[in-house]
Amino acid sequence: MFYGYYKHLIIFSLYLFSYDYQTGEWMNNRFTYLVVMEPDAPHQTALLKAVELACKTNAIIEFFACGYLTDKEINQFQSRQDAKRSNINALTDWCSEQVKTLVSHKGISTHIQPPHIEWNDQCLKAVCYRAREIDANMIITTNNHDHSDMQGLLRYSPCPVLLAHSSNSSITGNVLAALDTHKKSDANNALNNAILAAALNLAEDTDSNVHLVSAIDQKEAIAAHLGFEYLEDIESEQTLIASRFELPKNQVHIQLGNPQSIIQSCVEAVDADTLVIGTNTRKGIAGLFLGNTAEKLLSQLLCDVLIVN
Repeated sequence: MFYGYYKHLIIFSLYLFSYDYQTGEWMNNRFTYLVVMEPDAPHQTALLKAVELACKTNAIIEFFACGYLTDKEINQFQSRQDAKRSNINALTDWCSEQVKTLVSHKGISTHIQPPHIEWNDQCLKAVCYRAREIDANMIITTNNHDHSDMQGLLRYSPCPVLLAHSSNSSITGNVLAALDTHKKSDANNALNNAILAAALNLAEDTDSNVHLVSAIDQKEAIAAHLGFEYLEDIESEQTLIASRFELPKNQVHIQLGNPQSIIQSCVEAVDADTLVIGTNTRKGIAGLFLGNTAEKLLSQLLCDVLIVN
């Protein structure tokens, strides 16, 4: 019933080692992180998080930024082309200096690609296209973006998106995977498997523990005739989920109630460094990041959020 979880892990492992038919050898494929730089931000939180993870996963990092000027600003140059060139060159120098300073200050050794700068006033849309071009394994950014732009990124990103929080300086504790175990559709099972696999992989890379939270909306539970029967059987449900996903029972948290409140409470209770959640449905836990509650939840969480699609 849950073979998809193991299949996902197998595919993940095979990706790390691909076969070169010309040489007849297995090759080690390194992950690629696409990092969104924020020139107007006082701190480059995404940059710091990307370097921290890359040092543990041996990933390749590409830094991405978009430049754009208003008509008034462009009029200060001899031509629009001069304005574009000047802006892109300035951003390139700035990105390079940010990376150089970080590497020299912390003695970091990881593979960093030259910064990729584009002339575009829709940065998060542009980063999705760039992620497809380089086959990125993860986009790393922050929540310091317009809400509608952020929703577009979460919906259309071709890879998982890590929203780095400024107060979370490191990932060395607990990773919380938010699953919807109530729905039994193939699509929901596949999403749960992808979320848990991402959480397990992140936990392994960062020497963290994995916790699982599953929240069932109270109205949906009543409509499904669970009600008090579910409350009475919640311990057995917890045991079943723990066995199904091969986790210790005390690391599985099953609750009936508002998903947003339960997730936030569980993040605080287990002191999670990272919350892993999905996006391919508009209902249940995964739908939080596509609905009106997304901005409020993200602004209240004091941890990183990894969104799997």
